[in-house]
Amino acid sequence: MKLFRFAIITFLTFGINSYYAESQNTDSNKVETPISKPEEPFSYPGGNDSLQAFFKRNLVYPPKARANRLKGVVKVSYNVNIDGTTSDVKVLQNLGLGCGEEAVRIVKLLKFNPGYAPEKRSIDVPFRF
Repeated sequence: MKLFRFAIITFLTFGINSYYAESQNTDSNKVETPISKPEEPFSYPGGNDSLQAFFKRNLVYPPKARANRLKGVVKVSYNVNIDGTTSDVKVLQNLGLGCGEEAVRIVKLLKFNPGYAPEKRSIDVPFRF
């Protein structure tokens, strides 16, 4: 009977030890891969309302356009880079008399929150004069 108890205790001891040794080895050998961030689009700090307020606050009506009572829409296209800066600013539709240049100046002032998408993002914006 003593031999039987000894055999069971020995079996359980070695069995439990080998179980924990295997589980510890698999955890230490496990290579963790970094979790990549999902694509998140760029955003303007404060959202679209804040962006509209920025445009209204900084847009200066060109003096020549005001003197000639020029009214209309200037459309501007630009890219937002991964770091949140703007580039490749192009005037798609211009009124003339400095309106296009003013719209380009405003777009170059913009700074977006960076996005995690792997490429630049393009955006078109109309400016009313």
